[in-house]
Amino acid sequence: MRSGLRHLPTVQVPPMLNIKLKVIASRERSRRLLRRDFQTWMKERKSRAKLFFDNLLKPFALPAAGGILASFLCFGVIVDKLHIVPDWQNDLPIGISSAVAFQDLSPFSYGREDIKMNLTIDADGRVTDYELPQSGPASPEETQEIGNFVLYSTFRPAVRSGRPVSSKQWVVLSHINVKG
Repeated sequence: MRSGLRHLPTVQVPPMLNIKLKVIASRERSRRLLRRDFQTWMKERKSRAKLFFDNLLKPFALPAAGGILASFLCFGVIVDKLHIVPDWQNDLPIGISSAVAFQDLSPFSYGREDIKMNLTIDADGRVTDYELPQSGPASPEETQEIGNFVLYSTFRPAVRSGRPVSSKQWVVLSHINVKG
C-alpha cells in the first residue's frame, strides 16, 4: 500500500486554500497567546475597542469638520456687524451729588443789617422763589438788596445722581463794617 500511494499523482493545493489555512492557523496562535496572561488580553481588547471607534467615527469626521469650519466662517462674517458702539454722550454718572454752588456773586453792596433767606433754585440755576424767616414783611431796602442779589448772582444747580435738580439753599447777606 505504501508503494501504491507513492505512485499516485500529486495534487497541487489551490492557492486560496493555502491562504485560508494560514489565516486559521494565525488566529488560533493569537488566541492561544491571548489566553496566556491578563495583560496581553487587556492590550488586545483595548486595540479592538480603538479599531471599533476609529471605524465608527471616520464616516462622521469629515462632515463634522466641515460643519465646524462653516460655522466659524459664518460667525467670522457676522461678528463685525454684532459690535455695538456705546453712546457715552448722554451717560450719567451714578451716585454723584452736590449742593447748590455760587458761580458769581452780585457786585452790589448790601445794607446795614444781615439778611437771612432761603432760596429755591431750579435745575437751570435760576432763583424761582425766596423765603425770609424773619417775622414781618421785608423793608423796601431789603427787597432791593434781595432783588439785586437774585438778579445779578449766578448759581450752579444741585446735582443728584448726575442730573441737575431744583433745591433750596440758605443764604446770609452779611454787612461788614470796616473802620479805619
